[in-house]
Amino acid sequence: MGRLAESAEEEETEVRSCYINYLALYGLLARNQNGRQVLALYELYDRLIKITDLKTICQNFDILTTCMGGYRATCSNPQTFLQLAGNPNDARDYLLDFAFFENVCGTGKEVFLQNQVCLSQAFAQASLSHRLVQCGGTSQEQNQMMVCDRGIAAVGCVRDQIIQQCGFPSGKVVCSAAVNMARGLGQADVTCIQQMDYVCNLEHRALPVFFAVLLFAFFVYF
Repeated sequence: MGRLAESAEEEETEVRSCYINYLALYGLLARNQNGRQVLALYELYDRLIKITDLKTICQNFDILTTCMGGYRATCSNPQTFLQLAGNPNDARDYLLDFAFFENVCGTGKEVFLQNQVCLSQAFAQASLSHRLVQCGGTSQEQNQMMVCDRGIAAVGCVRDQIIQQCGFPSGKVVCSAAVNMARGLGQADVTCIQQMDYVCNLEHRALPVFFAVLLFAFFVYF
């Protein structure tokens, strides 16, 4: 148990250092909270991200993930980000941001760069998280099957919105980014995530229209 605790503490320390250095690329400094360093307020980071070009964002994000190294796969969870951010709301937002850019600057990078103008305009109208909420709303539903159905409907709804605005490749990669955000929150099981991925890759989605107004609990509750 002692070794496990030391390993977890070492991981958190390393990831914290990487993130603090990452935010410094945007001119943001860590805050002191009860004697420990926590990340800058998310709203400050979010403002800067919105006025930074995608190429620079991905360069900075690559620096972050390279620094994380082998910890990258294990640190992308709500518990780690709560320790880093110091409060639940910022932790959730930083986690969703990480999951989003993990896709944008990874497998979806080429499409995002090619369609940057259209996608920027689309997200200026409504962010991805906001679109997901619009496609679902809020719910106290805890039944895993219902939560999964609503999640599938929500990512499909956003996918269709972006396809209409920016074309199929853009809709597909934005949908995949949304799925990665759901994966990061850890509120969907493996089978559900696979079903979401399947919806993203459909050229013609044949889901009932009423699903578009169902709830997407992943992005409402932390």
